[in-house]
Amino acid sequence: MKKRMFPKKKLNKQQLTGLILLSVAIYLCIIGIVIFALFKSLPASAYIMGDIDWQKPSEIYSAETVNVAENDYSINASYPVFHDSDITALCKAFIEAKISEFSSGIIDEHMPDQGVRKYFDASYAALFTKNRFVNIVYYLKSEYGIDNIRNETRTMLFDLEKEMQLKIGDLFKKDSNYLNFLSEKCRLRLLAHPNLESLADSDKFLSSTRAKAECFSNFILHKDKLTILFDSFSIAPVYSGVYCVDFPLSEIAGLLANDVIKILFRAD
Repeated sequence: MKKRMFPKKKLNKQQLTGLILLSVAIYLCIIGIVIFALFKSLPASAYIMGDIDWQKPSEIYSAETVNVAENDYSINASYPVFHDSDITALCKAFIEAKISEFSSGIIDEHMPDQGVRKYFDASYAALFTKNRFVNIVYYLKSEYGIDNIRNETRTMLFDLEKEMQLKIGDLFKKDSNYLNFLSEKCRLRLLAHPNLESLADSDKFLSSTRAKAECFSNFILHKDKLTILFDSFSIAPVYSGVYCVDFPLSEIAGLLANDVIKILFRAD
């Protein structure tokens, strides 16, 4: 039998305690580094939305346009037409409702600049996520006069397989308390933007970011994040664009519905 070159040494109680404490310290350091890296990667501030790179696979959908030219107003609107899908009816109904809303302003006797030509323009971008969801982002402009222009951005999310529209609540677990989470984080990140930092006590800002589903109805679901959109006129006294608040999937994974997680985290 071979003799051990290095005799087995038994640790005493003090050495064992020191080894355990060292292991715990190393573990805590690793956890600290991970948490620091996670929070460092989280968006600290909202940002103003720029142009969207949109996709148009012609085999999935085409575009329908509505053009009206009258003496005192004109309408130029478009919406997507999905082949063999009930989604088209929802997109069409949305645009028709916005045209009706614009038309009501034309005949409103209390609307200023009644003698000025009026314009309504609606365009859209389509963004596909994991070949399962499609985001339709509408850009709407109603012009009733040089000092009466309203810009809006509205979104719709559709499940292509189920041919249905998804609301913000459909993305999260029912018992996740996601509305309070979104409200708190959106307020913090919006107020971190230099244009909005003075709105902390504004009733308009607080009302538009409260924990209600309608406050987060404008959103885009990307493959790696959820983006909440706020038209600045809904949260601030002056229009300055569309503000975006990002939530990386790593931040909200614990709140998302299981079926949504399976789709977003699957390999393409």
